Amino acid sequence: MALHILACHPEIDAALSFSDFVALGFAAGLQACLGPQSGRRIPLVGFDDIEEARHAIPPISSVHCGISHLAAITANRALAWLDGEKPPAPVERTPAQFIAREAP
Repeated sequence: MALHILACHPEIDAALSFSDFVALGFAAGLQACLGPQSGRRIPLVGFDDIEEARHAIPPISSVHCGISHLAAITANRALAWLDGEKPPAPVERTPAQFIAREAP
């Protein structure tokens, strides 16, 4: 997939993924196409700030949104609704933080 994206869009200078796992997969594809310096040429950003993104070479920037906290909130609201409380709001905003990581 990385090779296809690079072939169709040679002007690409960064990539944003919907998860860190996708960013890690894209990073592996970039390294296969461009070599080990690919992360310096095309920085990657994922979402969910998993441990593997921190330790990738080069490290992948991410958006930290506190997945375990968000899951607990969601579960508690769903259980309360099942117990007869009012339905949860259709939208709830929770804090998120961009975690910028640079290649050493």
